[in-house]
Amino acid sequence: MICDVSVRTGIPVDHILGCSRVHDIAIVRQLYWKLLRIKKGYTVKLIGRLCERNHSTIVNGIKHIDGLLEINDEYAARMWNKLKDIEP
Repeated sequence: MICDVSVRTGIPVDHILGCSRVHDIAIVRQLYWKLLRIKKGYTVKLIGRLCERNHSTIVNGIKHIDGLLEINDEYAARMWNKLKDIEP
C-alpha cells in the first residue's frame, strides 16, 4: 500500500515514513495512516508500530486529516481523491 501511495502522490516512501513536517509530506503521511485504519482495519497501536510512531501521534494525525477533509482543504482533498480507491 505504501508504494501505491508514493506513486500516486509523487512523494517518496522514505519521506512518507520519515519525520518531515513539510506540509505536503505530512498530509500524505496522515492520509496513509487513515488508509491503513479504514482499508486494512489496523489499530492505531499497530499503525504506530509500523510507522515508528506513538499511537497518540496516529490518533492526532488522523483527527487532523479528517478535519482538513471536512473543511475541504484543497491539497488534502486532492490527495485523498488520488488515494481513496487504493485497495488493501
